[in-house]
Amino acid sequence: MAYICVLTRGGAVAGGWRMLLGSNNPHWDLRENLQKVQPKYGAAPFYKLGIETRNAPPYDVIITVSEGDLGLPSKEFYTLGEKDPVIAAYHTYLRDILAHMVASSTTKSQEYAKMIFNYERRIALDVMGVLREAAQGNASQPQIRTMQQLADEAPSRLMGPQDGTNETKTVQIGSASAEIIQCNFFYQHPRQTFAPNLILSRYVYMKLPILQTAQAMFRRKITENTQVLVSSPIALKMISQIITTTDKEILNNFVMWSVIRHFVPYMSHNFRQSLLEFEKVLYGVEHKQPIWHFCTKVVQQWMPYGLEALRENPKLVVHDREQQDYGGGGGGEDRRAVGMDSMDPYHSSRQVQEVTAYDEEMVRLMFYHIRDEYKGALNNANWVNQQLTKYIADKLSMMRVQIGIPEELLKSERTVNEFYNDVVLDELLFVDNVVTHWEFVKKRMDRMMDNGTDNERIAAELFPPSTFGSRRTPVANLKYSVGLNMVIIAKEKTREPYFHYKYPLSLNFARLGADISLVIHDAVNTLAEQFGNVEASRQPRHIRENVFDEEAQKCMTKKLQSIYLNTAHISNATKLHSYLELASTSMLAQSFQSLLEKIARNERLPVADIPEKSTYASLGLRHFRRQPGLQRYDEQQLFALAFLQRHCAVVPEGGAPLRFSKILADNDIPSADKFTLMWRNVPELAGTLDCSASSSGSVRRPVTAAAQVGATTTTNPGTGGSGGSRKRSSKKRKKPVPSASYYDPAFTWPQFPGAPPQYTPGGGSVVVPEVVAGVEVGPKTATVTAVTSKSGDIVYPKIDVNSIFF
Repeated sequence: MAYICVLTRGGAVAGGWRMLLGSNNPHWDLRENLQKVQPKYGAAPFYKLGIETRNAPPYDVIITVSEGDLGLPSKEFYTLGEKDPVIAAYHTYLRDILAHMVASSTTKSQEYAKMIFNYERRIALDVMGVLREAAQGNASQPQIRTMQQLADEAPSRLMGPQDGTNETKTVQIGSASAEIIQCNFFYQHPRQTFAPNLILSRYVYMKLPILQTAQAMFRRKITENTQVLVSSPIALKMISQIITTTDKEILNNFVMWSVIRHFVPYMSHNFRQSLLEFEKVLYGVEHKQPIWHFCTKVVQQWMPYGLEALRENPKLVVHDREQQDYGGGGGGEDRRAVGMDSMDPYHSSRQVQEVTAYDEEMVRLMFYHIRDEYKGALNNANWVNQQLTKYIADKLSMMRVQIGIPEELLKSERTVNEFYNDVVLDELLFVDNVVTHWEFVKKRMDRMMDNGTDNERIAAELFPPSTFGSRRTPVANLKYSVGLNMVIIAKEKTREPYFHYKYPLSLNFARLGADISLVIHDAVNTLAEQFGNVEASRQPRHIRENVFDEEAQKCMTKKLQSIYLNTAHISNATKLHSYLELASTSMLAQSFQSLLEKIARNERLPVADIPEKSTYASLGLRHFRRQPGLQRYDEQQLFALAFLQRHCAVVPEGGAPLRFSKILADNDIPSADKFTLMWRNVPELAGTLDCSASSSGSVRRPVTAAAQVGATTTTNPGTGGSGGSRKRSSKKRKKPVPSASYYDPAFTWPQFPGAPPQYTPGGGSVVVPEVVAGVEVGPKTATVTAVTSKSGDIVYPKIDVNSIFF
């Protein structure tokens, strides 16, 4: 009950929660609560306010209005059947949270869980339906609107026979009016039918109080003329219609559940344990994290700027205030000196007179080279119109890079202290800190809308509040800033063991270089949208199109069908992200080859950000160093191996269902499937490695399940022919790996020499030869069965290999 007190204290949820005894207030008002729930707690039922940089001139930070949050991470989950493991786990999660909050019977808890889930599913399916219908044209795309336009342009109608006639009422978004109606009606919902003569005496015709919510949430003056970025006006219209046809009890429970769900990760053990059980099914979480992990995660989420500032300049940690030295002066070593080593043959004091941040120079070298390669590729892309090509090429020419927090913000602890000046933590009841932190987030949003200095904007985008930006960042700790036309790389990306200037160039390019290439390609896609926005402002009837998004939907639909038998649940966002990864990988491979050629010719990059004293030799790029075990591989082979290593993953025990959950929850495909996608479609990777069984001294392709039972084989590897007795290898056999199961969506039955294996749909077996794809295996039997996900949507062959020798 203590948590109920926290959630209802101060009247933030006016009228209380109807699940509590004595809280059945007939005057509970939805409008009043919607104006308080997000400004007070940050929970967002029905609609959500945030901020984002406008992707059009003047590139300022603007308020955004989007759909509210639901309990499941993607609306696609609500299309699954009731018996699906994720849906069943969500029902259990709802029921358990209610049991923790209030004393209620199991039957009542189950009814509550079913009520909430069905209402969330109705919202998800209806919104998905209108978005699907409006997929073509501008209707479903983000739109700039004033608050008044938002109120005027989205009417909704509720129809029902009354005395043999249809009565039509109009509902709008954003205004302050509300109307109580009474009628007997029969409302035909797109996916369900309400019973005849349903009494609607307490249904409310209302307009979503978006203006009033924004006025309560932000300190700046907000009026009917304030411009906002609406993610989808037609989605908000549908949400308004859903509200008008919902009983007040359901509205009360849904709003209260939205608030409770927002607090659950910070509540006591019972609540977090129920969340963990749900996430086990949803994400495949195996073990509960220790309490120290929870604490450090909260600090990292709530104070990332402070932690990173201390890492980048440890002298900000003050032990004795009489001996402060923030800038590295007074004869001390410069904090930017990275990897300075008196034994380093390439960076001795005789070669470099000044302290130089070699890691940052290497990053800049990679960034500007990859950026220039994108410009060249764009100019050669004849399927992109000339106007768009020129627009993006000009933007790329002016694109800069920023590594870490700007130095001016690290000179004194005063700057960091002022940033967190408004944070006051409660040591008695931790859940109260959620409200305190939200107050801090709101103040940050206000400051960001003031459009401060470039350094302040860089810090804000490096460590954005949770409400900043609806666009997904393709790479963690690395992003493209629309307002600054700059790629911002967190210093964490340039630290060991991920990156170091002394690492082989192939390794750095396959790691950080791949991240940079993906972010630049994402920036190109963003600039294409920006071009459409600029053209639409000049020509109001201009249909905004994005050639890269169109190419992604067309291209990836076919390519993903070669991996997944059913692609119906793969969203457009997933296809776009997969397309960007695939295209950026191809560009990365070409960029790496061209850089090797420039290094061989000693051809300098003409970039002002790279000092003249920094040469390929000073960065160690003209001396390819190798560990003894890697000396046999050239730079291209090392690059291919290091890049493919990014996508090596162990398939979890959950197999296909968990892969399906990742596609829906993250709008991304699993790493194992990315491996397959890259290997099949980037010839620069596969062509570098000779993967035949007979190749000697070449790199062996990582073995997939299909390769383990499929690939070109020799029935008599001992003699190299098809006859004679089989000879045992004189080499010592390596230790076998225990039996395992593999899910290979790309599995095709191999054609062994001689008679093909007997197989019928649903089951079969294959005798695996002793040598398959260069891997020594015993003459074991691989049993193959068709495995269907519990949702019944995706089918994978399941291959059980008794013993594999690596």
